[in-house]
Amino acid sequence: MKFHKTIPGPPLRHINHTNDPETSYLAAIATIPARGTQRYEFLKEYSSHQTQGRTGEEASNICGYIKAEGRKRCSELKAMGYLQERWTEDCELMKRPGETGKLAEVLFITPAGLDALREADKAAA
Repeated sequence: MKFHKTIPGPPLRHINHTNDPETSYLAAIATIPARGTQRYEFLKEYSSHQTQGRTGEEASNICGYIKAEGRKRCSELKAMGYLQERWTEDCELMKRPGETGKLAEVLFITPAGLDALREADKAAA
């Protein structure tokens, strides 16, 4: 049996809105393995660009996901402490223009993110 490399996410109680019907909750549970695999793929991409970082849009494009999915996974990874922003010498948040020309924050993998990747690789071996 082949195991997908995955990064565990937030507890189940946070995967849907409290006023959603039960079907929404069940649908959210069904996506958990896919989310973990996406988180893994995003962290892998960020780990290969440790010095220049990536915007969520850049990571989404390279990993083959739509921007909305990329924003969700990057937000999760940031909340989990696996991605973080950096500031310039002028104390400005590092940003780069996206496809539309609007500035987007650049995120970088953290030591905890690198540890999570190693653990996922070990678990899938």
